Amino acid sequence: FYTLGQINEIRHMMAGSTRGRESIEFVPHRRGSEHLQVIAVTNFKGGSGKTTTSAHLAQYLALQGYRVLAVDLDPQASLSALLGVLPETDVGSNETLYAAIRYDGSKRPLKEVIRPTYFD
Repeated sequence: FYTLGQINEIRHMMAGSTRGRESIEFVPHRRGSEHLQVIAVTNFKGGSGKTTTSAHLAQYLALQGYRVLAVDLDPQASLSALLGVLPETDVGSNETLYAAIRYDGSKRPLKEVIRPTYFD
């Protein structure tokens, strides 16, 4: 078996040996002026599988070679936990999305609050 990191390494090597449109098949990242794609999994009812669907979708897209940013806005941080980030031990008080959107002097850049998962 290969890890996701090894698969992505193979993809980049194969993309480097091809030209033009064919290289996109191996590494399907956005190019130049292409727009960012946003997928939202929503439902008003609790317990409907939103978190599980989001986790599986994020992992599937990552396995297909896409770069994925999963945003967990649930107070229980279930998606974060499913992706290997334990909020009780891995995330400090000023390391959440709130730290990036607050309006006081403690505001942090979004890049600083994004956490890698242990999926790779």
